[in-house]
Amino acid sequence: MDGFVSRRSAPITLLTLLAVHSARAIVGGGPSPCYGELGCFPSDSNYSGNGRILVPAPQTPEKINVTFWLQTRENREQNQILDPYIPSSIKNSNFSTKRLTILVTHGFTDTGLGGWVYEMCKAILISTDCNCVAVSWVNGSGNIFQYLQATSNVRVVGAVIAFFVEQIMKHIDPSYGPCNYTLIGHSLGAHVVGEAGKRLNPRPCAIVGLDPAKPLFQGTNATVQLDPTDGMKVIAFHTDKVVLVSDAAFCGHRRAYEYFYESILNCSGFLAFPCKSYESFVSGSCFPRNKSSNCTYMGFCEVVPCNCMNRTIDSQEYFLTTGSEPSHFQSWKYKVILYTQKSQPSLPILFSATINIDSNEAKFKNLVYGDSHSTFINLGSQIEPIRTVTFMWNATEITARTQVGAVNVTIQVGAVNVTIQVGAVNVTIQSGEGRTFYFCSKGMVDENTKQALTVC
Repeated sequence: MDGFVSRRSAPITLLTLLAVHSARAIVGGGPSPCYGELGCFPSDSNYSGNGRILVPAPQTPEKINVTFWLQTRENREQNQILDPYIPSSIKNSNFSTKRLTILVTHGFTDTGLGGWVYEMCKAILISTDCNCVAVSWVNGSGNIFQYLQATSNVRVVGAVIAFFVEQIMKHIDPSYGPCNYTLIGHSLGAHVVGEAGKRLNPRPCAIVGLDPAKPLFQGTNATVQLDPTDGMKVIAFHTDKVVLVSDAAFCGHRRAYEYFYESILNCSGFLAFPCKSYESFVSGSCFPRNKSSNCTYMGFCEVVPCNCMNRTIDSQEYFLTTGSEPSHFQSWKYKVILYTQKSQPSLPILFSATINIDSNEAKFKNLVYGDSHSTFINLGSQIEPIRTVTFMWNATEITARTQVGAVNVTIQVGAVNVTIQVGAVNVTIQSGEGRTFYFCSKGMVDENTKQALTVC
C-alpha cells in the first residue's frame, strides 16, 4: 500500500427526496447481528481486541440509511438516487457501464449530502467522464459523542457498497465488475471503502483512504482496518501525524480531502518522493526525482486511470510539501546550489546571501566562500523557464566586527584599506522532476549589491 505524508509549507511543513428500501434485518442487535443480503457481523476477537471491547454491534441498515447519489456530465447539478434494492432506479438513471465509476464517502460526523463530497464529484467530472457516486451514511456516522457506534457502523456501510456493486453486475451488466470501480473514503470512510473491498472478488481497481481514522483501528487486524489487500491498488494519504477523528475538531484532518480535491484538476504541484523517513525527506536526500526513485504525484492522477491488471503491494511511503492555504496547496520544490568566490581569498569572511529567482528568494546563512552551499525553496507555482537570477550578499554581524578590527590593525601598520567583494560563480537550480538549470557569473560585487547571472 502506498502511503503519502503531506506537510504544509509553513513550517515545512446531492438533491432530491429519498425513499430507501434497505436490507431487512433478520436478526437485529446482539453480538452478531445478521442483516439479510449483507450477511452477519460477528463480534469475534478481531473486532473486540485492541481496546475495541466497548465497541457495540453495528446498527441496522435501516437506521444507518446508506444512500447513493449519482452525478455525471449529463447531470452535474441535479443528483439522481441509485437504490441497489430497486434496479430500475439505476437503469433509468444516467449511470453507464461504458465508463468508470468513482464512489466517494465521508467519515465521522460528516455527510455525503452536499459539502465536500458533492464538490469533489463536480471536480472529478471536469477531469474525467465517469459515474461519480456520493455515498452518504449520515444517520450512522454519529456525532462527536458517538464515535464507538460510528466505528462499528463502518462494517455495514462497506457491506452495502459491496452489495451495490454486485447488484449492478446482476441486474445491469454482468461484465461490469469491481475492476471498474475506484472507491474513495475519508476518515472512517477510508475503512468503509476498505470493508467494501474486502467483500468483493475480484477486488476494486483502486481504493483511496484520505487520512484513515486511527482510534480503534490502528494496530488492529487487517480484517478490521483499511489494508493493502483490499484493492488492486490501495493508497493512503496522511497529513500531519496527529490522532485524527472529527473534521470539526481537527483542521488538518479536513486537509486530506482538500489536498485531494485540488489535485483533481492539476496534480503537477503534488509531486511526492519515496523516502525512508520524514527526516530524510527534509534533509533532501530523496531529491530530485530520478529514473530509479519511482516518484509519483499525490492525488487523483495517481488512481485514475486505473489498471486492474497490474496489482502490486508495497509499503513505500512518499513525502511531499504542500502550500498552507486552500486553493493554493500546490507546491513546487526546487533545490538551489550556490558556489561563490571573493576578491580577497586570504581574508576570512562569513556571510549570508540571497538568490532571487524570478522574484522568488532562496536564502543562505553562514556561508564560507569557495564552498558549495544548497537550500530548498517551495513555491506556489512553477518558475520554468527561469528568466532571471540575481545574487546579493551581506557580511554577518560577528564577522563584520571581526573584519573591522582586522582592518584597523592593518591600517595602523600602514596597509591600505581593503574592500572585499563576493560573487556567485554559479547557481544550479533543480526541479523535483529532475530538470536542472545552470546560471553563471564571472564578476564580483560589493556588499548589498545585486549581481545578475546568466544562463551558462
